[in-house]
Amino acid sequence: MSKKEEAEYEEYESLKNSKFKQQKLPGWRPVPSMARATTIFFALGIVFAGLGVLILLFSNETVMYIKRYDNETDCILDTNCTIEIEIKKKMNKNIMVYYQLENFYQNHRRYIQSKIEYPNNSISLGLMGKNYFNDIFDGWKIKGSDNLKFNDKNIARKSDIEKYKDFTVLDYDYINMSNEHFLVWMRPAPLTNFTKLYGRIEEDIKENSIIEVNIMNNYNSSNFNGSKYLILRTVNNFGGDNTFLAIGYMIFGGICLILGITFTIGYKIKAKKEK
Repeated sequence: MSKKEEAEYEEYESLKNSKFKQQKLPGWRPVPSMARATTIFFALGIVFAGLGVLILLFSNETVMYIKRYDNETDCILDTNCTIEIEIKKKMNKNIMVYYQLENFYQNHRRYIQSKIEYPNNSISLGLMGKNYFNDIFDGWKIKGSDNLKFNDKNIARKSDIEKYKDFTVLDYDYINMSNEHFLVWMRPAPLTNFTKLYGRIEEDIKENSIIEVNIMNNYNSSNFNGSKYLILRTVNNFGGDNTFLAIGYMIFGGICLILGITFTIGYKIKAKKEK
């Protein structure tokens, strides 16, 4: 055996007999006590309950209006129509505009995996691209007044823009990588009822106003027995309406507080009996 092989063998033997291999490293195991347990429960309860109340307060400040338009008499397929949305409560600027589809399975495995293959690209543009939502919402204005400042730029995620920026399209005129509405559509929704961002209204809307919007109804939702909606929603520091999350936090915080109180009472009763 050469010196090199002897050195490697000795190193192997030392590693094999190391404390790590033999599971002899010093360990630490927390020993729970009643004081520590109650402290943890009270701390979790206060933090989560307080956070839930805070989120709920912010959520109550958000304003949302939803309008279904595909069932309107004038909004039949392949026509232009104008719908009205009554605003009863003031909406501050940077109002998010979404469209919503119901009963559309964009998360279907075969639908997502339908691809157009290129030598340097493999991106899901088959069925998803052909089913691109192409309704157009424009002419935003307050009834009897001037047009609203509407912006549909910077609505796609940067990751999606980066993903498709070098993609070269050949012979597929329904694909437009410079169209951010197309990029928003290309991110699959996890649920059958979903919303996607369409743009923003960049000015305040006073209470008791009526918004008029022109719609070019191009997208056929009757093929999948679906419904189409237009949504206007304000946002806050926690996003949109997070009432469900707030209630979940408050319930979890309340359970922790109840457990903390229960353990404290039980501990005191046990201590009295031992005396």
